[in-house]
Amino acid sequence: MCQHMETIIFSPTDLRRWSLGCNGDKNCQNTDLDETRCTANKITLRSGQEAESKYICDDRCDLKHCEDEANCEGLTYGTYCTFMSSIVYVPPKWICDGVKYCDNGDDEVNCTVTNETKDT
Repeated sequence: MCQHMETIIFSPTDLRRWSLGCNGDKNCQNTDLDETRCTANKITLRSGQEAESKYICDDRCDLKHCEDEANCEGLTYGTYCTFMSSIVYVPPKWICDGVKYCDNGDDEVNCTVTNETKDT
């Protein structure tokens, strides 16, 4: 967690949301968290894709499959897995859709299809 201005505490997601991360300024008093994993105001995501910090968790899909919105507010939307020796992001709409996007099939495990969930 990042302490900003003595009393405000930010999570990594909040830092990106409020454009305090990867902006070249040391905004955290207790850590360098706000400027880690940055390359010229870019953040490298788990899949290896890069995104400008201002586009992370801005409620808009700016990258392929919306990976820039995958880890926000402490929640993960979708999943990450290995596919052909690479880490890939699997968006929520591809989970439990009957197609295996993960080498081990994790995106199709524990899926219960009902009339209510079919085609969602």
